[in-house]
Amino acid sequence: MEEIGVSTKYIIVDDSYHTSVSHIFIDSSPRAFRLIPSNSNQHTYMFRGATSFISPEVVEKYFVPHLTNAKIVTSEISQVPLAGVRSLFEAAGKRKILRFLDMDLPSSVAVGPANLGSQADVTPSSRHQL
Repeated sequence: MEEIGVSTKYIIVDDSYHTSVSHIFIDSSPRAFRLIPSNSNQHTYMFRGATSFISPEVVEKYFVPHLTNAKIVTSEISQVPLAGVRSLFEAAGKRKILRFLDMDLPSSVAVGPANLGSQADVTPSSRHQL
């Protein structure tokens, strides 16, 4: 990362955590290679890593202090617990920071089989809009 100018100053290396892994299988039939595949099948198998520990407490301790100079905050719905995503987006919203959410999973899968949180975590409250 340093070779391309990305700072590693805030990366914490700890042998008790591991990197997450994703295996994506895509239907190899000719129709699956169209620009916008309408009938292709894609299956993703996720093996959670250290991102599965990003709780609201972790967000508050390690992420929020660095929002001071942020212009944009991004997160995803695939491995990070929904409460952590929500906490980050609420903190960014209070600071008028632009937020982007990558919905890798439908909310029904995130709160169901992926076990990333509850429906309350994906439902915007009246105080904070994700």
